[in-house]
Amino acid sequence: MKKLRRRLHLWVLERLGRETEIFTPHGIPVRVPASSDPMVRYNLARGRPYEAPEAEMVATYLEPGTPVIELGGCMGILSALVRRTIGPEARHIIVEALPDLAAICEENATIGAARGKTTVICAAVDYSGAESITFAVARDAHSGHIARSGETGVTVPTTRLSDLARQLPEGPFALLCDIEGAEADLLPAADFTGLRVAVIELHPQWIGQAGVQAVFDAMHRAGLTYFPKASEGKVVAFRPRGTPDRPAARKSPTRRGSVPDEQRTDHLRHPTERRAPARDRRRQRRQHGRHVARTIGAPPLQMRPELRANDLQAHRDRLVRRLVDMRHAPDEDDRS
Repeated sequence: MKKLRRRLHLWVLERLGRETEIFTPHGIPVRVPASSDPMVRYNLARGRPYEAPEAEMVATYLEPGTPVIELGGCMGILSALVRRTIGPEARHIIVEALPDLAAICEENATIGAARGKTTVICAAVDYSGAESITFAVARDAHSGHIARSGETGVTVPTTRLSDLARQLPEGPFALLCDIEGAEADLLPAADFTGLRVAVIELHPQWIGQAGVQAVFDAMHRAGLTYFPKASEGKVVAFRPRGTPDRPAARKSPTRRGSVPDEQRTDHLRHPTERRAPARDRRRQRRQHGRHVARTIGAPPLQMRPELRANDLQAHRDRLVRRLVDMRHAPDEDDRS
């Protein structure tokens, strides 16, 4: 039923003359052909966020000029944001296993790039030693993965992270990884020499707690530590130990005025995802409680820990009566 609703929505937009192939999810026009995954096109047409946690991390913590290796490029929508962030001259290598997606990815990832600075490799990262493997084609563009036992798919060549890194100039580079559960097997075997920033989407529903721990251990051996402030949900960030919370030369794009409006990415989040952290919400409630207490002339409940549970209701009733008395008390002018 969902598939039918999505296709119907796109069909109505086409009949109305609306654009259903060119979208700007990150402020960059990208092309998603009509022959591609309708779910992606439907979500983009509805203005829904696309890879919002990864996009915010890229725009905030990826430095201009940093070479990037991106595993799992899909249609290149996030790749276009990476290119705008690192600039036209930085090297950007993208690995996408499915040939049809790799073609779309190359078209979008080269937007704003200097000639020869973006490379899309149609392969899968693998450390089994085989020259090719079977890659399972899923029902949507984001679920393709290395075929498990009993699964069928297409045969694709293999590559290694060290082979990709040799194509980059000497110096630090960044890694973006969304490979649908293969991270638990591939990342522990990879060579992370030169890695300085890593943004990885975990898939605990497939790799389990042991797989998640293997990824964290691999990052730790590479000299990187978990960065909770930049992580969100299953998307985790790693950086060298001792790195400042924010780059000295850049500010978070979620702060108004820190970057041009056309480069802001705080609109990527759904309104329901814009809540303040729980710590801030608790502080706001405490401040509000003190303000109300000052207004009605009574100490707030948070400042009365000696009150027992059975006394709370009576204390609330006294506060309400005092507030009612203040509202109905005559003004000074009336008394005179």
